[in-house]
Amino acid sequence: MVRRKLAVLIAAGATLVSSAAGATLLRSPDAAADLGVGADDLVQSARDDLARVPELTLNVVPSTTTGVGESLILVIAAQVPAADAASKLDSVNAPFGELSGFSIDAADSYEVTGAYVRTTPDTVDIPCGEELDCADGLTAVHELQPIVLEQVPADVGAYALLPQHALVLTGFRTKRGAEEFLELARAAGVTGLVTIQARKTGGGAIGLGQEPHPDGSGPLLGPLADQELYQR
Repeated sequence: MVRRKLAVLIAAGATLVSSAAGATLLRSPDAAADLGVGADDLVQSARDDLARVPELTLNVVPSTTTGVGESLILVIAAQVPAADAASKLDSVNAPFGELSGFSIDAADSYEVTGAYVRTTPDTVDIPCGEELDCADGLTAVHELQPIVLEQVPADVGAYALLPQHALVLTGFRTKRGAEEFLELARAAGVTGLVTIQARKTGGGAIGLGQEPHPDGSGPLLGPLADQELYQR
């Protein structure tokens, strides 16, 4: 699980580095000369492009980075007044070290559509015997079990989002992604997490892209067709 998560993080980091390098090149003093145009021409061209941008509407436009407009699975560590969010985030993320953990977003940016409950025990006892050598005095050892979630309707144990509060959370497009993150959090010693389904109506980035694509091709970096099917 941890190896898979690290692979996803490395892939995401490579994407960010590539994007940053591209942005630096475009801002380079020599970039205009390399393109065979003057700085004034670039400025005017940018102004012309902006003039052609259509007026913004109030419709929610899906975003591949923030998840706005999408149905998502949220893993929530805390819901606190906005003024307390930064300190709470630091304490929740501390056990993850350099691994990606949680982010902050406004509770007002979500509409709860469902919730998830665990259907598996945290551990099972494996008796010591011929197939399992144990230390002296032990009769059994605790074996961690995979985390399996089951979706329940919003009116069954739904998590109430408080207006003008902040969520310490992370988000996923698939149930498998959420389950694997919960296993990572368990390994890091982070407990008391709540998992819900919600539609994102605004807000910022919450860690999307750090889960495997269902087709096995690598990280899932954008919305899926019939995405809610992967959340059941």
